Formats: sequence, C-alpha cells, structure tokens
Amino acid sequence: MLPEIQSAFVKGIVEKQEVVDAKFRIYIHDLVKIEDIVSIGGPGSFKEGINFYFLRTKYKKEYREILREMNPQRKYVSTINPDEKLSMAIVEIEEDRKV
Repeated sequence: MLPEIQSAFVKGIVEKQEVVDAKFRIYIHDLVKIEDIVSIGGPGSFKEGINFYFLRTKYKKEYREILREMNPQRKYVSTINPDEKLSMAIVEIEEDRKV
C-alpha cells in the first residue's frame, strides 16, 4: 500500500509506473517524506533535518519539482543553527538570482 500523496508530480510518477515492486515503494515513500517536510515549511527536529538533507540530496530533481509545486514562492528550504537553536532559512528565488 502506498502512502498518501499530496503533489501532482508524485501522483504522475505512480500513474506511469506499471509494476509496483519493493524498490518503487521505497522511492515513493521517500518522495512522500519530502512532501511532508516541505508542506510544514521544513524539518521540525535535528533528526528530521538530517533525513531531509539526505533525501533532497538523493532526489535532487524530484525535490525541486515537489518544491516548485507545493511552495512556488521559495527556491529551497534548508536548516541553519543560529543562537544554538534549530531554525529555518528560506531563500527566495530573487535573492538567489542576484548572486
């Protein structure tokens, strides 16, 4: 059984797949984890942040597509640690283009 999918991008991947094997299920579960973290604005804990970093590094293209669909104003979500507290840094597309 596949998890609840939020984005049309991931739904499209599932619809195109003819054979659903164990590797494909793991792939979809990983994409759903990315969707879940993006939908809440970023990781909520250090452990979740590490997992999020791993997933978005492993699935770069998919991460960008999910983010483009679910959070169109932002380019990417990352974690930083100012004041010894986990917080979110969201960099807007316009700021990134200036560099």
